[in-house]
Amino acid sequence: YGEREKERRPRADETVAWYCASWDAGIAAGPRLVRVVKDGAPLEGYRRSGAEMLSRFHQTRFVPDRLETLGNEHHFLVTIGERYEFQGYIDRLARDEAGTLHIIDYKTGRKNGRGFTGREADQLEAYALALFASQPVDEIELVLEYLRIGERVRKRVRREQSVEIETRLVGRIQAVESSTVFPATPGILCRWCGYNDVCDAVTSRGAFPR
Repeated sequence: YGEREKERRPRADETVAWYCASWDAGIAAGPRLVRVVKDGAPLEGYRRSGAEMLSRFHQTRFVPDRLETLGNEHHFLVTIGERYEFQGYIDRLARDEAGTLHIIDYKTGRKNGRGFTGREADQLEAYALALFASQPVDEIELVLEYLRIGERVRKRVRREQSVEIETRLVGRIQAVESSTVFPATPGILCRWCGYNDVCDAVTSRGAFPR
């Protein structure tokens, strides 16, 4: 999308070739940059899956897309609850012809549940809170793009919902602040964690969870 805003329109084969070159460069750089932690999942399978998702996305989403891209990996920083600084990065921030802002988040994993729910929905609502604080808009469209299955889930939020979103987010922050116990939730990403040498959940099992 950044290339398109510069009046260059990369073809699908060019986009996939760039992805493959970036992947190969990452592999050549060593395991600190690209590492697969799932058993029985070869690197080539991930490379091929990514190329397939990108090719399909180019054809079904990129080509017909008419939104104006305002930013890729758009950074924001906002103060919530009068004392907490909250920041994040929006995968793609865009605007349609009617002036409505679109917060678009790309997911390569599997879709969880039905409709616009769960942690991923909470994530985008928090992003909307930041934009309502900085942009003179009354409504924002939230979009979850599931690249693996080619499915898109949408939801519109209005400015008057900001208070509810902020209250919920501040409540979660305060719950963390007041907690004294943080139970581990072992999973496959434990293999990626830098705290395994001090984590009881790992040392007590003697091995990583599968």
